[in-house]
Amino acid sequence: MIIQRINRSSFAKFSGIFCILIGAIVSIPAGLYFMIKQSLMGGIMIIVFGPAIAGLYGVITGFIFALCFNAVSRFAGGIKLEVQQQ
Repeated sequence: MIIQRINRSSFAKFSGIFCILIGAIVSIPAGLYFMIKQSLMGGIMIIVFGPAIAGLYGVITGFIFALCFNAVSRFAGGIKLEVQQQ
């Protein structure tokens, strides 16, 4: 099986959701720490906006990655995957 093209919007959506999850995993402990050490409101802002900003970043970078992959795969021939069925 050879991957020759990635749907840009589909990969951007996947990347955005993935980055929201990673952003939540990082932002919640960081926000709680900030709430304890610095400011209550600042910690809440980190918890709320951290995953949202990470998700937006994921959508943008996912779209750019898929765009670059599609351009390079024209010349390189794609990525070969070896899949085993059970």
